[in-house]
Amino acid sequence: MKKLFALALALILALSLLPAAFAEENVLRYGVDADAAGGFDPHTISAVASMRMIGQMYNTLVDVDENLNVIPELATSWEQPDDTTYIFHLAENVTFHSGRKMTAEDVKYSFDRILDPATGALGNSSSYAGDIDTVEVVDDYTVKITLKNINAPFLANLSSSYCSIVDKDVVEANDGSLLLADGGTGPYTLGDWVPDNSITVKAYPDYFDEAGKATFDAIEFYVLTDASARLAALRTGAVDLIVADTAMLDLVENDANIQTISY
Repeated sequence: MKKLFALALALILALSLLPAAFAEENVLRYGVDADAAGGFDPHTISAVASMRMIGQMYNTLVDVDENLNVIPELATSWEQPDDTTYIFHLAENVTFHSGRKMTAEDVKYSFDRILDPATGALGNSSSYAGDIDTVEVVDDYTVKITLKNINAPFLANLSSSYCSIVDKDVVEANDGSLLLADGGTGPYTLGDWVPDNSITVKAYPDYFDEAGKATFDAIEFYVLTDASARLAALRTGAVDLIVADTAMLDLVENDANIQTISY
């Protein structure tokens, strides 16, 4: 659910008749309304402009489907032996973009990082991971999480990008920061970032989930802060879809080449 369009705005306009270059290059060109806000650390960045990329670069233990049912992601299954204990069984074929295999140690490291006040993590609250008491490695692919209190929406809360699983080695190689680094396992890796101009994410060929593999070879996010410039870029085929606003609806309602997507 959170893979291409999660955390974007409530309205998107897209070309119904995509230009030939789209099919030939297999690149999605997305006109967005703002540049990334400070970088791409899933634990510390909340701006939608950055979350568009973070959602492509990182995974969480679980996700939620379109009906808000909790479904597997990095965890293939889980059980709850009592009201405050969760045992997660991890997929064994996951690699970080660095090429290193993900294990239970990485899950523990990620939650320890979230819960460390020095990180300033957004997930360090009861709305996300803040009720966690301990995270224990049972074996290479099993993690036990114990809560301080009963928290009914805990599993669903873990689907937030604020609870992403990160690559310890990449964090430490970048002085504890993922703002400009890629420590993810997601279907796309971080490519070039030209501030105030464009950001590119590229397909990760070794993504663990065949059904969730990248649809495109790359997604190019073009920063077009002016709404009329975004609409013009869409109409000319310079981009394939844009972040829209309701004021644009009257302008495109009779244009057969443009599709409106509301959600």
